[in-house]
Amino acid sequence: MSSELTVPATIPAPVHSVDAALVHAAIERGSRKARPLAHVVHLEEDIRDYRRAVIGAIALLLAAFLVWASTEPVAETAVSIGQVVPRDSVVKVQHFEGGMVREILVREGARVTAGQPMLRLHPTGFEAEEGQLLARKAALELQVERLRAFAGGRAADFGAQNQLDRFDGLTADQVAILEAETQSLEDRRAVLQSRLDQRLAEQQGLRIEVAAYGREVAALAEERAMYQQLFDQGHGSRINLLRAQRELATVEADRARAQGRLDTVAVGVEEVGMQLVELESTGKVESMTRLGLLTGELAEVQETLARARDRVSRLTVTAPEDGVVKGMTVHGTGEVVQPGQLLLEIVPGDGDLVVESRIATKDVGAVTVGQPVRIKITAFDFARFGAIEGRLEQVSATTFSDDDGQPYYKARIVLNQDWVGKPGNAILPGMVVQADILTGEKTLIEYLLKPIYLAASQAFTER
Repeated sequence: MSSELTVPATIPAPVHSVDAALVHAAIERGSRKARPLAHVVHLEEDIRDYRRAVIGAIALLLAAFLVWASTEPVAETAVSIGQVVPRDSVVKVQHFEGGMVREILVREGARVTAGQPMLRLHPTGFEAEEGQLLARKAALELQVERLRAFAGGRAADFGAQNQLDRFDGLTADQVAILEAETQSLEDRRAVLQSRLDQRLAEQQGLRIEVAAYGREVAALAEERAMYQQLFDQGHGSRINLLRAQRELATVEADRARAQGRLDTVAVGVEEVGMQLVELESTGKVESMTRLGLLTGELAEVQETLARARDRVSRLTVTAPEDGVVKGMTVHGTGEVVQPGQLLLEIVPGDGDLVVESRIATKDVGAVTVGQPVRIKITAFDFARFGAIEGRLEQVSATTFSDDDGQPYYKARIVLNQDWVGKPGNAILPGMVVQADILTGEKTLIEYLLKPIYLAASQAFTER
């Protein structure tokens, strides 16, 4: 509200000069009061106009925003956290037997090549066992060669078996044994041969004697026949006939005895011959039997030696392939490594890199293989170096559980490049990433109204 002071257009002339002055002063005071009230009125009118303009501008902006929000697409993403890993699996290096650490040749983060020594363990008797088995193997090989030479009747060749000078003593022993066995065989063969020669000579003498007796029997038989003929004709003496018969009978008896001795000697010759054959065959059979046992024992020793050599070779732990050392569990000499203990891991250095990430179960319904992925490497400032592109290659068929028991799906993402920002910023295995999987698009207004939709869909549904 405002009030106005009406001033007469004309003022009657004062009767007295003092009254005129008083009236003039009153007019001046009324004029000064009227000016601020008018200014306030004008300000209120300006404010109303400004408010109307602002409200109109806001309404226009809101309308424009609603139109823009209804048409502007916004990317939908499923955010997952993971890390860079080689496409090929990380190789876990373990030790089968375990032992005490003798020497550590690599450190965490070192690059190694396939076959490069990384760790050595103390022998702790493995090398001594290998030496014993080598000696046993050499002894068996020498015995096998000796028996083969003895059975084959040839000179032994110990050169191929005697590979190490420290086994010369074993070779000398086997040479001596072979010579002794050969000499013993020769001696027994000589005895039998001498006996055979003696029997053959005796046999030959008896054959001559039997033949002589045969001729004498024939002569006496002819003489007796003549005496018998004369006696039958009455011209001969009976005494002469009886004498001739007696002499014939005596010689026939001598021939029969000689033939008996000849038959006995013939049997003896055959027996000695069989003894000679048996001597040869028995020696070979015994040698071959012993050879078979030694060959089996040698095979067992060779197998045991192979295992011992394998254990000795495993005392030096070598890199199974090219890569980078990580996750070392052994840090100093003298540490005891348990059988099967994980010593370190080798991250393949030349293979392709991928991202293994975890997708929340609430997002897996919108995720499909082949979707593009925007990958932010936490080791490189996103505001400075930006992100890299990739592609979702694989999603696990079932869920896994983390340490807190929360389920998730495993995803594998292929990188379009192995550097961030510029080629010098190489991506390395183990780097942590945030992977935004682009699952689709929706307008900004849909994104803003989504909470309202959710609230409306769940309103008044409680039991």
